[in-house]
Parts: sequence; structure tokens; C-alpha cells
Amino acid sequence: MARIVVCLVGLLGAGLGHAQSPAEKDLEGLQGKWHVVALTYLGNNIEGVDKQNILLDVKGKKLTLNVKTEFAIVDLGAEITPKSLDLKGEGNRLFEGIYELKDGTWRICLNSRSEGVKERPNSFSTVENTHWTYLELKRQ
Repeated sequence: MARIVVCLVGLLGAGLGHAQSPAEKDLEGLQGKWHVVALTYLGNNIEGVDKQNILLDVKGKKLTLNVKTEFAIVDLGAEITPKSLDLKGEGNRLFEGIYELKDGTWRICLNSRSEGVKERPNSFSTVENTHWTYLELKRQ
């Protein structure tokens, strides 16, 4: 009888583990290398640049751009629509944005302004604000 109780407690306890939040699931899904397939910067669709050479590597909460520039993923707001993304760069500069992670594609729209009055993008279009940057990435 004691063995049965121990087994039941063990089985029930195994089911009580920490359930991942939507943000934790997304952060796990972002891990690895990504290459840029579309880029709009300061209102201009960037053409003629080998976007395949623009790489982002996500390890934990660290995002590295082309092996040189590091950002910290400060916050993922996966419970809201659109999902929010905050990146911290050099000098504690904070970039606010939104993201979508779907079918091996990661879309990001960031406010390029990191100081003063900021406005988090509310769509993946940069038509409304030329200081928004849009990136579409595919897993490498």
C-alpha cells in the first residue's frame, strides 16, 4: 500500500511542473540563427543589399547582430496582440517593438528611436512612421 501511495504521489508531482508562459515558449522558439529576407529602414525598403549576410543569433536572452553588436532581449509580451518586444543595446538604449513568430518566420517592427518620447509600433508597416524599422527573418 505504501508503494502505491509513493507511486501516485510521484506521478501526480510530475504533472505539477512549471508550465511555460507564452513568452518563454516564444523565447525558446527564437533560439538559433536567423537571416534577413526583408528590411525597411527609415522609411526605405532596402534593396541591393545582400540581406542574406545580415544574421541575427539568439542565445538565451542575448541577440547578436552579425557577430558584433549585442542586444539583450529585455521583454517579450507574448500575451498581448500584437506581441511586444523590448531590446536593450549599448549604453542601455531601449528599442521598443512588436514581433510575430510563425512557421519559421520572425517578423519584427522596432522604433529606431531609443531616447526621448517613444512610440511602440502597432503594425508591421513603416508607412505610418519613418523611424520604424521592419525586419523579416527566416531561420538559417
